[in-house]
Amino acid sequence: PAGTGAVASNVQTKLRESVSVKDFGATGDGTTDDTAAIKLALTYGTGKVILFPSGVYIVDGSLLELKSETTIIGYGATLKLKAGTYATTQYFLGTATGITYDAAISRFKNITILGIEIDGNISNVTLTGSAGCYGINIYQTDLSVVRDVIIKNLAGTSGTGYGLVFSYSSNITADNVTIDRTDRQNIIVWETLDANIVNCSLKDSYFRECILISSNSPVSYQNSYARINGCKCDNTLNPTTDTHVVRFSGFGSGIIESCEILGSTNAVAQVEGIYIVNGVDQRVTIANNRIKNCYSAIFIETTASGKDALISGNDIFDCTNGIRINATIDNISVCNNFVTVTDSPLYINGAFYQNISGNSFSGGSVASSIINSSSGGLGATVVNGNLWESITSASYVVLISATGVVPVVSGNTVANSTANIIKSVPNSIFVGNTGGVVDGVATSGVIVKRSTTANRPTLGSTDIGVLFLDTTLDADGKPIFWTGTAWVDGTGAVV
Repeated sequence: PAGTGAVASNVQTKLRESVSVKDFGATGDGTTDDTAAIKLALTYGTGKVILFPSGVYIVDGSLLELKSETTIIGYGATLKLKAGTYATTQYFLGTATGITYDAAISRFKNITILGIEIDGNISNVTLTGSAGCYGINIYQTDLSVVRDVIIKNLAGTSGTGYGLVFSYSSNITADNVTIDRTDRQNIIVWETLDANIVNCSLKDSYFRECILISSNSPVSYQNSYARINGCKCDNTLNPTTDTHVVRFSGFGSGIIESCEILGSTNAVAQVEGIYIVNGVDQRVTIANNRIKNCYSAIFIETTASGKDALISGNDIFDCTNGIRINATIDNISVCNNFVTVTDSPLYINGAFYQNISGNSFSGGSVASSIINSSSGGLGATVVNGNLWESITSASYVVLISATGVVPVVSGNTVANSTANIIKSVPNSIFVGNTGGVVDGVATSGVIVKRSTTANRPTLGSTDIGVLFLDTTLDADGKPIFWTGTAWVDGTGAVV
């Protein structure tokens, strides 16, 4: 080759850097079974680039086994499962069958799959018993890339087949992968670290989620961590009950951002949008997603102490419930989300440190509930700068319950609701809220409100310390305090 520093070579050496499956007898004619020829090419091409020229390659469902340092390039090529009835699980490309950890197996590395299409031929294939179908199975592999790949029409209804699997692996990427119709998950990240799932289009996971980030319990090899960005996850056709669009479970954690999450419109299925359960290993971040048609847009129920969750900038609409958190983790931040629902906009129970700020909650028939059961003086509840509107709950718009902490409720607005009221526990601090915040609030809290003398709250002997900014006494609001029997100013004079 020309160029400074280029190493001399010859035509034969360059040609041997890659092989074509057609060199080994594959036809790609859409009718001939090309399985044997492809396997010969994969064996000879270990450590090389293996080319699949354009065409439809019929395969028999036995594993097309990949080895380390191998690249598959198949732009314009399709692997299609032979028509028939199968009693065992069917495979296309992968390093192994199944996803059971085996420490005795040597690890694979540097496997790349580019541009190929995998077609499960669902209209002409029947799977019996517990048989499933795997598209690509990357097992115990370090450094793997699957890019510009299409996986579609994988048969099965037993919950034992997957579109794209990364298990017991690390440093993997799925980029611009399209998956349409799998038996179980579209993509599963199982005991795999540093997984990157970007710009993927995922649809119709018959039995479960579009994406699962998880591990065995107890963990066999390692926890899972994934970054999911810019994906469309559409589970609108899922017919099963209590499933999800994206799930973090076991000891799976990570980041999901800038994705479109579509749940099922099936009222029976009640598909959750982003669901986190069991013990997350690290922080979970859910940011800037668009979530629609879900029973609960975001649902966290976990007992992972020492961890935290950030829920920020999401657009949630046409869902039954908005954000639901029932978790004993350390920190929860719910910030700058837009939530429009028909039932409950927000429910938080757990987390020592709670920050609910800058959100817009609209619609729903159930009051938002914020519960903090911290003890020993640890923890905090801050509810700041939120808007609640068009809530039809008869009693309250927001109900705050806290033990061992003093909630700070500031700068919030409640409007156009049946009961424009925020109710909190005694000793809460209320600053600069608008709407019907004070009326109906437990009056033994520390309430800061700016209004006229005529609008001073009616208090009792146990309400010592309540602060009121009286605009009749001073246009800017003169601070006065309730002693238990009277209002006094800063000098102690009754006013």
